[in-house]
Amino acid sequence: MECNSEALLLQLKVAARENHPVIGGVGRVAAGSKTGRSQAVGHGSEGGQTQINFTVAIDFTASNGNPSQSTSLHYMNPYQMNAYAMALKAVGEIIQDYDSDKMFPALGFGAKLPPDGRVSHEFALNGNPDNPYCNGIEGILEAYHRSLKTVQLYGPTNFAPVINHVAR
Repeated sequence: MECNSEALLLQLKVAARENHPVIGGVGRVAAGSKTGRSQAVGHGSEGGQTQINFTVAIDFTASNGNPSQSTSLHYMNPYQMNAYAMALKAVGEIIQDYDSDKMFPALGFGAKLPPDGRVSHEFALNGNPDNPYCNGIEGILEAYHRSLKTVQLYGPTNFAPVINHVAR
């Protein structure tokens, strides 16, 4: 599949218009690509494939609502994906085709972490701060669901640390 950045932007715009609650501007999934790490793969502008290094940051602040209630963007429903999972899957399935190793850093912010309940504005969803990478979109979704069961949604909303993480 031949890809370029214009095709990627078009795919993301279409996904956003298809009423994904978080992608469409209502919610709080941040996705970034550090342009310093992006690279042309193949033959560059003569038919090469665009390479994007994708990072996910998820808002675990209490403003998202109690995950046990259906009004929460983090609602844990055993029968369908919540708003965050839908957004991750919709964007991630497009983005992952532009990343050769499909290993994605996945971060959270705005939660109290076990065991001591300290508030963190930058934590690895997989629990490994030295290696926050998840294998593919399914790996991100697994780490997200595990985190959702172990952290306490708190606040405030402060995503500057995750932006700084991506910029490093």
